[in-house]
Amino acid sequence: MAPGSLNAPAPPIAGRQTLRLLARRSLSPEVFELDLERPPGFRFLPGQRLRIREGGVERDYTIASGPGEGVLRILVRRVPGGSISPFLCEAPPGTAIAASGPHGYFVFAPAPRTPVFAATGVGIAPFRSMAASGVRGFVLFHGAGRAGGLFYREFLEPRAARYRGCLSRQAQPLPAGTRPGRVTDALREELAEGDYDFYLCGRGEMIAEALQVIDARFPRARVFTEPFS
Repeated sequence: MAPGSLNAPAPPIAGRQTLRLLARRSLSPEVFELDLERPPGFRFLPGQRLRIREGGVERDYTIASGPGEGVLRILVRRVPGGSISPFLCEAPPGTAIAASGPHGYFVFAPAPRTPVFAATGVGIAPFRSMAASGVRGFVLFHGAGRAGGLFYREFLEPRAARYRGCLSRQAQPLPAGTRPGRVTDALREELAEGDYDFYLCGRGEMIAEALQVIDARFPRARVFTEPFS
């Protein structure tokens, strides 16, 4: 397994902005989507992040919209007692939000290998942005507790060579295109032998287990990771 260069440290804070909240949509009881105004001339690469500041605390949120879209869209997981997500959950449209960016190096690197995207929960955001930028023919494994957590499925599935939702708490019968268990089960059991570029975004536990599977089954793979807690 060859480590990718996408895991270099993020650059210093750059491009401080005050962004206006345009809209908020609930995607599940725990997750909502925010549309923020996109300042003139703001450029980013799919997979990069916004750093939002509130009350002296900063948190990074990956941009889910594509570079050609007119808004900056992020996914936010509601964390009870969290330092920023309650503010983002309650702020009305028009609220000014302090942000900087773009930050990060988890960006798509075109190559002859098939790209394999693996995400848990809101870790799907960078892959939505990559697909919106024109990336096609990828294999995508998205892990969630139940089918309602397969955010952006309708957008991503038609653009993928293969899409699989991995549901750890869904009652039978499962929806079409899904399987029981975790993303790492799918990587272990469903992905054929071959040379791949793996892009992993989600909880650190998933990424650590996925790396073990990749080391065992795909020793020539390139792997790029974006963990979050």
